[in-house]
Amino acid sequence: MMLPHIILAFLSILISNVSSSFYIKSTAFGGNGGTSFDKHKFLTKGFVIRKLEVWQGKSMLRGIRITYSDGSTDQMGKLEEIYTSFELDYDNGERVIDLAVFNNYVYGIQSKDERCGAFKIMTNKGRTFFPQMTDRPLAWKFMQSPGGGIILGLHGKHGDDIDSLGFRMIRPIRSMVLRDISYNMQYMAQPVRRTYLDETIPNASPETIHFLAYEESMDIRRTGEWSISGAATFGLDFTISGVIPMIEATAEATASWDVSVTGQYRSSWVETLDATLRVPIICPPLSKTRFFYYWFEGTGSVTMSGTMYVTVDNGLSWIYPVTGTYNGVYETRIIGDSTKVAEWKNDRWILVKPV
Repeated sequence: MMLPHIILAFLSILISNVSSSFYIKSTAFGGNGGTSFDKHKFLTKGFVIRKLEVWQGKSMLRGIRITYSDGSTDQMGKLEEIYTSFELDYDNGERVIDLAVFNNYVYGIQSKDERCGAFKIMTNKGRTFFPQMTDRPLAWKFMQSPGGGIILGLHGKHGDDIDSLGFRMIRPIRSMVLRDISYNMQYMAQPVRRTYLDETIPNASPETIHFLAYEESMDIRRTGEWSISGAATFGLDFTISGVIPMIEATAEATASWDVSVTGQYRSSWVETLDATLRVPIICPPLSKTRFFYYWFEGTGSVTMSGTMYVTVDNGLSWIYPVTGTYNGVYETRIIGDSTKVAEWKNDRWILVKPV
């Protein structure tokens, strides 16, 4: 009985890590009974497995419950006997670096009684998760590829117990790009007009008066951030390929972010423009002139949708739709004008109707 298991353990290293496009699906190990399962949500939603809860029996693993990045769950086997759990902190850079599955083989066991006895996860943060059967020593270890360290799914066979178990891991990630972005502008709040200068100057003389220009230095600061809902970003910066939406202000002017972000910004961006406001003040003769200069300021929060392209080490991409919000703070440059509001006639000011 020993020789077949030695051969199987050796072959597991050779055949378990089967690459398929952007992920590596390792062969499930344990016994041959039970009903097949393949639990994942990465294809259509971009959800990955963040948490594993395991129920440990005396001679096998009894059950497993997994929690995806959107909070939904799946379970296999029966959730009975000794409980343990582990949650991966992808957002802070935690990754699986070593992965193995053990069966429950002991000398003389019949093949129909073989099950999954344990699995072991080690991470780059020095943490280990090692749920295992409680009344038998571990013997046969079957290596699984950790790939890029992110668990996309579990597969194998189960009934009342976990008969066999394998992992589906993403390949090492090369880049992430959010593309094909669209924004719902229906509920965007309009920018608020801020006054920089609003002053009326009278000139009752027959001569044009030139005052010193009003001058002020200012910074125009604009920021923005894309927040993805549910789908995992693994704590990695993702490049944006798209244009930030424009926001109409009034008939007088347009306030907008108006920034192309392709290849320039990542999930958040900041742009500061140095500017100097210089307002010429010229008062025509026998007139009262109003000078008004203003700018727009606003904070926008809009829902967005797009497509995330995750390119892995072999050049292939994992593509999935995403939804979320875009939040931005925007300001315009100073704009404005001057207008005559009164005329000096017969030693008194006569108001002029606005055009």
